[in-house]
Amino acid sequence: MTFDSYSDGYCPQCALNNEEVEMSLNQGDYWECPVCHLQAAGSNAGFMILRVRGAGTFKSHKVSATEYISGAFVTKQSLTDPFESDGWFQDEVELRRFIENEVGQNEDIAIQKEEFPMTRVEDFCTINPFEMYTRRPDGIIDVNGDVKITQSAGTTIPIRFGKVAGSFNCAHTQLKSLQGAPEIVGGYFSCCATKITSLSGVDKLIKNIDGEFLCNSNVTHILGLLLIKGITKINVDNGGPIDKIMNKYIGTGDILSAQDELLDAGFKDQARL
Repeated sequence: MTFDSYSDGYCPQCALNNEEVEMSLNQGDYWECPVCHLQAAGSNAGFMILRVRGAGTFKSHKVSATEYISGAFVTKQSLTDPFESDGWFQDEVELRRFIENEVGQNEDIAIQKEEFPMTRVEDFCTINPFEMYTRRPDGIIDVNGDVKITQSAGTTIPIRFGKVAGSFNCAHTQLKSLQGAPEIVGGYFSCCATKITSLSGVDKLIKNIDGEFLCNSNVTHILGLLLIKGITKINVDNGGPIDKIMNKYIGTGDILSAQDELLDAGFKDQARL
């Protein structure tokens, strides 16, 4: 086989040796070669070769990359950001050099995906299996996509999220606290229809939301939402007087004026950090 900058789900390393080996989904939800254990992440948009090899632990029911990958750009994982690529390979020499010099075993790199049983994740959380998620050395989980917390999570989020590139949805659950919620969210954040009654200290837990924030109408201590960067809209009482006051002050930094208006309107419990 000759060098090809596109992938149809076959192992790029084995292809360099004129071997056609189909990659399969492993327990970490990466595509892995059963021969050389090269790992890749992605779908038709891009097929990113990871800097760490797999351990040969595949799904109990085989999921073949050739069924999902067709004409995807073969790229290389960034050394500094595991969610990003450093671009595609220009030629066979560059691909060989990357695989030989920069792809190591699990213990060879500091930024890597740590395997943990999908059954544990699926007990309380839904993540698209074709989107990357990584665990930092301190146990914080980063997700390159959307997260949906399920009813089975109970009253607390069982793990701690760091960065969620998509939306974070924990609505319609029994959660009583946002402890464990991501610091950075790339889409909307919803905690509607939960048992959460206070957002006290929410700005200490969440630093950035690039979208709308939705929560229960009876929630108190909402002023901290104005300290979270990126929020485009606050929806607490479905467009009612609280939302009108809060949305007027998004991005202004004028928390005191927002507090005064909430107090004047009779929302003493909401006008707190």
